[in-house]
Amino acid sequence: FVVATARGANTTAVQRGEIEERLVQLESRSVRRHIPWDLLEGKWNVIYTTARDVRGIVRDVPDGFPLRALHVGQEYAPLGDETGKVVNVIQVELQVPILQGTRISLIVEADYAITNLKSIGLRFRAASIRNVELGKGLQNLLTPAVLPRGSWNLAAIEFFRNFGVRYNFNESKREENEKLDSKIPSSLDITVLDDDMLVGRAQGGGGIYAFKRDSEKCI
Repeated sequence: FVVATARGANTTAVQRGEIEERLVQLESRSVRRHIPWDLLEGKWNVIYTTARDVRGIVRDVPDGFPLRALHVGQEYAPLGDETGKVVNVIQVELQVPILQGTRISLIVEADYAITNLKSIGLRFRAASIRNVELGKGLQNLLTPAVLPRGSWNLAAIEFFRNFGVRYNFNESKREENEKLDSKIPSSLDITVLDDDMLVGRAQGGGGIYAFKRDSEKCI
């Protein structure tokens, strides 16, 4: 029921109301006392969201816009019974001359903790850019067919393929903050979790997220 909505970015108010009603029906059928947290592990692709910051990224872009989102998802990896790591991945494709078709991954890493029977909390750790896939235009620029190729061509290609930028949030205060506040506050209420679907509602009116399980690895 969320097909052709561009993950929620291309919807009218009427469509959003209809989808909300369907999600509420789904949530009402999935009501249980305990969330089966063992099903959280794995990769989940975003199929619908009302979160404004995400919708601004995944909406259909007009001609000439510098990038478009190809994939938006999360991957959960439990570390213990109630804690783990989550990686948010947005793969984008550049839409500018020469770089046309080049793809990069925008990645945000966080810790998560199960904060009560149906909620998890998130503490963001780092953001990075990596996994560069060169488009044909950039490949042709670096390895032209009619000019001599040298070691610099291979070095340039290797540079882009291994390119990565990482920023750690509050790195200097991390150890201090963990000592002062080891408890992660709740931030996402899980309303549906089964073998194929995950639905969560961000606290404080941050929006609803619907995910579908993917058998492949994010990164």
